[in-house]
Amino acid sequence: MLHVENKYSTTSQCINNICETVKKIKFCRGWDLGSNNKPSKNIIEERWTVNDTTSIHRFSKKCKKVSLFSSDVCQTCVHTHGFINASESEDEESSMLDDFENLHNLLDKILVENPHLCSFIKGQVDLAIKEDPRGRRWDKAILLSALRLWLRSPEGYKEFRNQDLFLLPHPNTLSNYKNQLKQKPGLNDEHFEWMHQEFYRLLQTKAVDETDLHGVLVLDEMYIQQDLTSYKTKDGIDLTGFVNLGEESTNIKTVREGKENVKLANQVLQFVYLGFNGFRFPIAHWPTATANAADMYVNMWQAIQKLFEYGFQVEGVVMDGGSSNRKLIELHFDNWEHAVKSNFTTTSPFNPDMKVTFIMDYSHVMKKIRNNIVKSGDDKEHTKLLTLPDNSTIEWDNWSDAYHWDIGNVWKVYRKLTSKHFKLDSASKMRNHFAEQVLDVNMLNLFMHYKTALGEYGSRLDGTIELIKHTSVLVEVFRDLRPIKDTCDDRLDHLTTALNWFTDWESQIEKKSKPVSKGGVRNSKSKKLISPQSRKDLTCCIVGFKALVERCVGMNIKPGLINSDIVENLFCSQRVVCGGSNDNPTYKKYCHNLSAIIYVQKLTSPKSNTGGKYGKIYDINLPPRKKITRKSKQSKKKSVTSEIDRE
Repeated sequence: MLHVENKYSTTSQCINNICETVKKIKFCRGWDLGSNNKPSKNIIEERWTVNDTTSIHRFSKKCKKVSLFSSDVCQTCVHTHGFINASESEDEESSMLDDFENLHNLLDKILVENPHLCSFIKGQVDLAIKEDPRGRRWDKAILLSALRLWLRSPEGYKEFRNQDLFLLPHPNTLSNYKNQLKQKPGLNDEHFEWMHQEFYRLLQTKAVDETDLHGVLVLDEMYIQQDLTSYKTKDGIDLTGFVNLGEESTNIKTVREGKENVKLANQVLQFVYLGFNGFRFPIAHWPTATANAADMYVNMWQAIQKLFEYGFQVEGVVMDGGSSNRKLIELHFDNWEHAVKSNFTTTSPFNPDMKVTFIMDYSHVMKKIRNNIVKSGDDKEHTKLLTLPDNSTIEWDNWSDAYHWDIGNVWKVYRKLTSKHFKLDSASKMRNHFAEQVLDVNMLNLFMHYKTALGEYGSRLDGTIELIKHTSVLVEVFRDLRPIKDTCDDRLDHLTTALNWFTDWESQIEKKSKPVSKGGVRNSKSKKLISPQSRKDLTCCIVGFKALVERCVGMNIKPGLINSDIVENLFCSQRVVCGGSNDNPTYKKYCHNLSAIIYVQKLTSPKSNTGGKYGKIYDINLPPRKKITRKSKQSKKKSVTSEIDRE
């Protein structure tokens, strides 16, 4: 290191040191700010001419004149230069913000009639300012739209995002938002809070009305693949895939069997709330292995009470015609006759002022009637021969003959009828429209034309035509989306007439039927009537629906909504996500897909059981996100450390 000593001596060594030090000293050259920079009171300017080249150098007023050995500018000028640059960048940033504000005001004037597009462009401009992607904050509307697009086609969303046409959230961000509310078995308060929040949000936009606070609870089961899956939790590793119908059901089963029995689930019991005006929300599900009536009893009433606590009144329960569902109804009454006299209406065990009506799903009733007709015929292949009191028969071959006659016409009478309606397999038997279209008014019109074409042989169709006259009434009423405002509606009288016809058919056949013998199988009552289960389901469907309308006068109940199609759409969406209608998901996959289906349930296949009808999107927003404050984090850490200390 070179330095000049305080003591000077006239020695050659000292003089050499001084000369070497002076050679190393550099004068401060200042800096050149350019011609566009504004002058400042903190700097001075000097004009330097070197080799006929003139330049302007600027210095701080407190310049040291001498720079360090490694630099051409002194420390004072360096600090002054940095301060001026920072102030100028702040000025540029403030002017840029003013430009953005002017752009926002301009967009408000141009896109007055399209506020959604205006909000989207503003959001894109605000996001473009952020250079670091981690500093971006996404608008809820953009986030929800991107989430729905990503759920419908992940690969398509990635390709569209990579084109850099718009700034869109990363798929990992969307996945975090989708999974922020975990789908767990049972009744979870988070789901009910989400449902409560979304209802009142939609109420403000007038997408729903207050009549949706009253509705029905729809329950159904779906087959899943047996599978045991492990996943990490805060407390360690947990297993999922076992039967879990709630703590109360598990304890009762343990006491009854005398031991704890763990079994893998092969079905899922799903509960969906459906308002009278169309609002619906999946509220709970349980992994089961064919749930019995006692387990469903407990979970059903707990769900109804939980909905009541959040402001939703359940007026009815809709279910299919499974044996466990009929037993569930019988648990509330002395016997089936008592249930019919009570109009399938019972009192809540939690609230004596709350009445609930049981209704069998109309779609399953129509499929059961069709299946009974398929078994009817006058040959060995058929196990029934449906016979009316006037001895006219109902045979499935009549439908096939009418269809083939219609094909030969130049102008078809019934264009929707296809060969798939008659070549039924296990999958096509579950399609609602295949059953309804062979029992509706269009089929009745076809039979009337076919009878005329047969001439004197047309009398063999009398029993079939008489049946379809009443089944077509059921199809017409229960697919009607016009509300029933009072009990004087003619559609209720039509349902009563149809039910009385089926009841009279049964009573008159019972009077004429003889005891079953080995040689008289065809004369038995069971062969001439539809099955007892179908008759019970039909009675519960019509009587229960009429009782619901009478109890809820003024709520504008729509017959076309009171069915289990909404749950069938949810199940079909689960199968679509898994790759096909014949492929059932595992329980973990079922939970993983449930949140996605809530956002994009509109995408139901036209080949689903409901034919893709009534698959309107839920229009559900993101669930409420719980923020963890520093205090809560510290309290969690304290609780963990205290537990460790105790151990």
